[in-house]
Formats: sequence, structure tokens, C-alpha cells
Amino acid sequence: MNELTGVQVKYILVQANTGGEEERKQAVFYNEYNNSLTTVENVNQATKFDELEMVQGVASLQNQMAVIFGKPFTYSVVKEEITRTVVE
Repeated sequence: MNELTGVQVKYILVQANTGGEEERKQAVFYNEYNNSLTTVENVNQATKFDELEMVQGVASLQNQMAVIFGKPFTYSVVKEEITRTVVE
């Protein structure tokens, strides 16, 4: 979105580690150079995807991979909405 005002919607992939006593959630960064996913502590460093269907597909694939390899991770999608308006 190049508009100064309006609503901007992005989607963030989230990894939850369900293997410990307390579930730990982290945002995910997609590295285009080597085509890999990495968790990040700061949500502002996460990759913000434009297309919901695409990031839902990535979450589904990662959930399947976690099951196949017996890893205690689940993946979900978080919607980020930013609204900008002119102040009178």
C-alpha cells in the first residue's frame, strides 16, 4: 500500500513451541536468499505477508512438517491491521 491514509492489512506467520511447560510463541522471518524460515523475538522483524491464502498454506505445510519430524511446534497466522487517518 502506498497510500498515506487508509487501512493496511498484513499477515504474520507465528510458531508456537508446545513442548515445554509454557507455550512460547514467536513471529517468523522468511529469508528469501536461502528460502528458509527463522523465528524472531521482535514481531517488527517478522515477514509481513500480503496474501492470506499464501501464508495459510505456509502454516499448513509447516504444521505437516512438524508432525512428520515429531517436533513440538504449531504454526498459525496473525492478522495485522494498521489504520491511518487525518487528524483535524
